[in-house]
Amino acid sequence: MDSDFADLDMMLVKVRDPKSRSYFMDAIRAYRSGALRPAIAATWVAVAYDIIGKYRELASRNDAEARSYVTDWDKAVQTGTTARLLELERTLLKHAFEKMQMIDRNGFSDLVRLQEDRHKCAHPAFANETQLFHPTPELVRLHLGNAVQLMLAQPAVQGKSLLDEFDADIVSPGFPVNQPDVADYVEDKYLNRIRERAIPNLALVLAKSLLKNTPENWAAVDEKVINSLIAIKDRRTGSWPEIEVALVATIDGLEPHLRTNILGFLGCFPSLAERLQPATMVSLRAIVAADDANTWAARNFKAVDIPAFAAEIVGAFARLEDKKATAVLLHSPSLAFWPSAVFRYRNSGGFRSSELNFDQFVSPFQRIIRTVELDQLLEAISANGQNWDAAQTNTKLSNFLGGTNGVRPSDASLNTFYSEMKKRNMLQSYLHVFKDMEYRGWAPPELLPDPLADFL
Repeated sequence: MDSDFADLDMMLVKVRDPKSRSYFMDAIRAYRSGALRPAIAATWVAVAYDIIGKYRELASRNDAEARSYVTDWDKAVQTGTTARLLELERTLLKHAFEKMQMIDRNGFSDLVRLQEDRHKCAHPAFANETQLFHPTPELVRLHLGNAVQLMLAQPAVQGKSLLDEFDADIVSPGFPVNQPDVADYVEDKYLNRIRERAIPNLALVLAKSLLKNTPENWAAVDEKVINSLIAIKDRRTGSWPEIEVALVATIDGLEPHLRTNILGFLGCFPSLAERLQPATMVSLRAIVAADDANTWAARNFKAVDIPAFAAEIVGAFARLEDKKATAVLLHSPSLAFWPSAVFRYRNSGGFRSSELNFDQFVSPFQRIIRTVELDQLLEAISANGQNWDAAQTNTKLSNFLGGTNGVRPSDASLNTFYSEMKKRNMLQSYLHVFKDMEYRGWAPPELLPDPLADFL
């Protein structure tokens, strides 16, 4: 029994609101004295008071639903309308579950059981013809624990109203776009204000927007939606396994005409691919092989990082019109697309188109490019006069190499490029490029020892 009392003391410490703690203390005192019916009645009083207190706090944050309920409650108190107060108390849990989403379905069932047992304890309800309802100590402890865990220890967080706020917020210009900003914003404004058990609901709303195109007004802000879902994954790692299960079920059950959307979604969350049903994967591979990729959303090409789709998506990218390929690279640059991109640049048909192609098909790779691709870039410039002789190529190349995070072409490739530009009297044009490469450890061929000098 001493250990039971110690557990009760720990429960009491967890109660957040001082007044609710006082009412909960009444329940604990009754339990310790063996008054089990009063203990359950006092536990319900603490829960009901705590819910109303949370509503008042949410009303102060401009939660319209909470404000409406509190106004109705206070009016009934002021006018002494007992029937209305009883009605509000009777429907309090249902309102907290359905309207405010302060508790989930399981929590709602547990607290309804507390409310029902309270009625049995507070009224002359007979367990049989001669004996009043008499709860066991185990039942009382269960109610005490549920009261703390499900309500008294929880902060005043929002449910449905917060989702409504998010719906209006994400389409506004004040909602950030870039991933780091989105993560901080979503955590501070939403994740910290929503009950942990409600986070999967928010995640599924975001996922269904991407997979099912609902609501329609979110289509124009899909990057914000994706980054918000990534924020949940990164900032609420404890909830993510449960969310993954729901996401996999949603993807496997998606209607055939929406399955193309799965590619972009898996590109952002590739770990889900290995958990999908085999039939779903077969269907997706068939879509990649047969569908006109020019009609895809650019984010679908992020699935190139998933081995099961890589080869087909690389082929689909190679077949894209230049305009669509440009949009894909701006959205989802991947070195898997580099061979097609550098081929398009290599075969530029004019000076201005060469400069445009550099911007479209080379520049997007600046932050991820490696030495082998840089060698191919120098070869693509040297191989076509429309490239090496275009007025802006030297500047574009210099700026590009300056932002490659320290990666540079190989010495052999630079030597060849240097020799080609020398033959074409273009060394002066590319002087900034060569000087920068010298600074980064390359020695021009003219500065290398001539092995035949001693025999001349």
